[in-house]
Amino acid sequence: LEPVCLAVAGATMRDVRDKQLPQVPRCTLGGVLIGLNDVCRGSFDSSRLAEEMTAITEGIRWRADHVMVATLPDPSRFLWVPSRVRRLVASRLAIANDVIAATAAATPQVRLLDLAGVPDLQLRCAWSPDRVHPSGYGHVAIAAAAADLLGALPAPHLAVAPPPERAPNARQAWWLMRHGTGYLVRRGHTFARPVLEGLRRAG
Repeated sequence: LEPVCLAVAGATMRDVRDKQLPQVPRCTLGGVLIGLNDVCRGSFDSSRLAEEMTAITEGIRWRADHVMVATLPDPSRFLWVPSRVRRLVASRLAIANDVIAATAAATPQVRLLDLAGVPDLQLRCAWSPDRVHPSGYGHVAIAAAAADLLGALPAPHLAVAPPPERAPNARQAWWLMRHGTGYLVRRGHTFARPVLEGLRRAG
């Protein structure tokens, strides 16, 4: 069977529900990994998140024989961000992951893949220079965990050794200058506002 990828950069749960869900074909396995873009938006709303996650999961369940949804890893672990921003991201991620887990538990024939529990994803080398998207090794780790959850033996090519850990290098610095700066300009207010409010209360 040929895999079909409907992922779109920057898509929120609402985008997935309204635009991508109608494109899902009849399939053997439907995989869902969404929510990080919602966590990074100023419009973050846990109740709306729950409604949209339920609609997406139910919609895919009627199109796929098996459905697997994944919780979100913490992208701030290896990012150079202030501690207050890190705590805000962790708080929102906890809320989003609770929503994802609760939706999976309440929906028949849906399995939950807990990415926070995958040991290989705790390694820096499992993430690309942006520290948000998995590297090649990270994708292999996710695929192996998914295969194990589904009761299938990982293919031989999934058994690979992690590359050696390295300190941040020129490639990561280049990514930050080229892409990270623009992202901070567009989205920085999402995290700056609660941080400033916290500082004002503390002062």
